[in-house]
Amino acid sequence: MSIEKVHNSTKEFVVGADDAGTGALAGELIIVAVKAPKDWTLEGLNDSKKLSEKKLKVMFNKIIEEEYKKVIDFVSWSTSPSRIDNVGIAECMQESYAEVFSSLYCTKSLIVMDGLLEFKKGGHNYDIVNVIKADSQVPTVMAASILAKNFCDDILIRANVNYPQYGWDKNKGYGTKDHLEAIGKNGPCMHHRFSYGSLKKVTKFTYKYGTKYLLEGKIHREGGPAIEYSNGDKEWRVQGKRHRLDGPAIEHKNGNKHWYYAGEFIECSSQKEFESLIKLRPFW
Repeated sequence: MSIEKVHNSTKEFVVGADDAGTGALAGELIIVAVKAPKDWTLEGLNDSKKLSEKKLKVMFNKIIEEEYKKVIDFVSWSTSPSRIDNVGIAECMQESYAEVFSSLYCTKSLIVMDGLLEFKKGGHNYDIVNVIKADSQVPTVMAASILAKNFCDDILIRANVNYPQYGWDKNKGYGTKDHLEAIGKNGPCMHHRFSYGSLKKVTKFTYKYGTKYLLEGKIHREGGPAIEYSNGDKEWRVQGKRHRLDGPAIEHKNGNKHWYYAGEFIECSSQKEFESLIKLRPFW
């Protein structure tokens, strides 16, 4: 779409939205939307990918100061690697954009999205325009790009303290040669996206609470518990969801058993007791 629609808009505010971390093998997906008066700009704004790390931090602080002075407003939304693995990156992006647009009350603003991603969540009456390379043309999108990149990188830099072997302070979670070699040597961890690329082939990994079994990125195991906790508890899952047709979803080391039904854990002594109990309650 042409940038002219942005320039010719009669709306008082422009909301710029952008994301960071969509292609990374590790870390969270971050979506940021920045709302500002149509004529707002800030010296030094640019596409976050064109800024040095030092300049990125300088601009981040300048944008935060604008928000502190109530010149602009912004909302960020993060999505965990496990959520990305369970529903896919495309659905996570749609969910995240829906959250930030709703939080900023965008019905009276022109929303500018970078690139060709179409916002498909039904029931909205937003005025949305897609602009190629908006993150180097539209001030609010540039600001969103800078905030998202900073938030995304900071999460991985903090995680790098406990997982220095992956070098996230340098590769920022992307599939660099060094990162892939580290995964091959040490195995993946809880911050990785198991539905991505070569990580799809991982069938299990050990983390601080125990062992998880995987099938194409989702917590799943045929014929046994999908999670074996270090304390002896066992949890069954099917395609990432707590579920078991022929028994409890969780078996505790102490002998307690919990079935999972309609988003609720139900403690029973047997499958027969569970089946008789759920007949008495609606599925909500």
